Amino acid sequence: MAEGAREISKDFWRPTNMPRAGVDSAFAAPCCANCGAEFVLGARFCHVCGAPRETLTEQRPRWMEWLEVDTVCQRLGLNLAALVLLALACACALGALLAGVIYRVDTIADWQAVQTWRIEWMLGAAVLLLGALLLKKPAA
Repeated sequence: MAEGAREISKDFWRPTNMPRAGVDSAFAAPCCANCGAEFVLGARFCHVCGAPRETLTEQRPRWMEWLEVDTVCQRLGLNLAALVLLALACACALGALLAGVIYRVDTIADWQAVQTWRIEWMLGAAVLLLGALLLKKPAA
């Protein structure tokens, strides 16, 4: 019984920077880089030595930058209206490509109808692309 009490007291008074047995490091609380004490939940400073807590900034993947409208506009040198028109022009060009894939052609009349739809989609893409070029920012 006395040995058990000694083991508990040793465990209770161990230094804070020593790893605890049975605790997965992925779930352990973050520790101070200066003294090794665990941070209190939500604390911006260490309660033992007063060192500021290092902010954990997540590094986003580089491809995520292309999902931000401002970044895309800046990289392409377009304003928002020109970017929207460019996206619509790309959608119309894709519609022209998919018109022949989606619709089944059995007769010459069907073939002519599909070709007419392709022409309409391509004309829409050309008009939208021209509008995007006209709205583009002037070169500095």
